[in-house]
Amino acid sequence: MIEETDMISRNQTILSVDVHDETVLFSAKNGMYYNLSATSRDIWTRLADPIRVGSLYDDLTSFYGGERAVIAADAGAFLLHLQGLGVVEVTRGPVGSE
Repeated sequence: MIEETDMISRNQTILSVDVHDETVLFSAKNGMYYNLSATSRDIWTRLADPIRVGSLYDDLTSFYGGERAVIAADAGAFLLHLQGLGVVEVTRGPVGSE
């Protein structure tokens, strides 16, 4: 599980390129390509610099104007998926902060 106090960032070994309205990621480690479009591409862009997960959820809520709980649940599931693929790295934040 990814917590709001955790820091998240791109795995620096993942190559990415923008092609038309998509971002294509390549993992040399597992030889896989991943296509990102729309919101997933926006999240990837926001991960250019390490960010606290709760701050990412706040930014997405402000930008998209939805309910924060829904955005946090959806974005959290996506981030967990990316972590499982090895595309992002998560650093545990301090317990009880934020």
